[in-house]
Amino acid sequence: MGLPPGRHREVKNKGSRRGARLALKLLSPHFGAKSIPVRNLKQMAFFPKLGLTLNRLQKNGSSTAVGFLYFLENGDQVEPNYAKEQTTHLSELGIAGVAKLLSTKKLVIVRDPYSRLLSAFLNKFRTRHYQQAFGPFDLSPSGFRQFLLFLDRGGLRANSHWSPQSDRLLLPHDGYDYVLSFNAFPSKLVQKLDEWIPGAARKWEEFSIAETSGPPATRALDNLSAFYSRNEAVMVERLFRDDFEVPQIREQARVAMHALGQEIRFD
Repeated sequence: MGLPPGRHREVKNKGSRRGARLALKLLSPHFGAKSIPVRNLKQMAFFPKLGLTLNRLQKNGSSTAVGFLYFLENGDQVEPNYAKEQTTHLSELGIAGVAKLLSTKKLVIVRDPYSRLLSAFLNKFRTRHYQQAFGPFDLSPSGFRQFLLFLDRGGLRANSHWSPQSDRLLLPHDGYDYVLSFNAFPSKLVQKLDEWIPGAARKWEEFSIAETSGPPATRALDNLSAFYSRNEAVMVERLFRDDFEVPQIREQARVAMHALGQEIRFD
């Protein structure tokens, strides 16, 4: 008796996931990792013609980065959601996807938790959906404090736009070919891509003329002083402690807090 409709794909996907998990276990020492989470293969956007994989992290310029890489690979400038839908992720390739970690350039864009969290707050809680789903918060310093309390009471991982970046990093930070700080995006990304793919900088000029992807800018970095006192900063340091283990994140955070006359105090 055969499997019912739909079960063939489910069984295949389970087998593929088991194989990928085993392959990642064998590959972990190569990247200096105790283990590599198979769930994060879905974060790895794969561009086969470019020989690149991008570890997507929300609120870190991913829409623009994926849109540009799609443009580089296909020559078409499309809406960011379409580019993301059309881009293959390593999770879809099973063991073959794991093997691509050895043969492609791996890059990720990381951001300091202070501005990333504030950007998510100011952007997402403009919408009725987020206000209804996670609680009504005024888009004010007082509302932001209430939002931080919501995170502290169990909401930290309620949504990927503000959950820790470390939750969705596939590899240790030194396992990537390039870790880009968000405060140098997109200029440093274009510069690095031009080293890997001659002509990428010229293509960026074409892309950026018409590029409108991504959510509206919140100017979170410029608004830090209005929303962060020392109490809020300390709470973020505690909640996002694992993120601060990434050197590029920690350095961005130090710069942001130093501009406010504050210092990151834990070591």
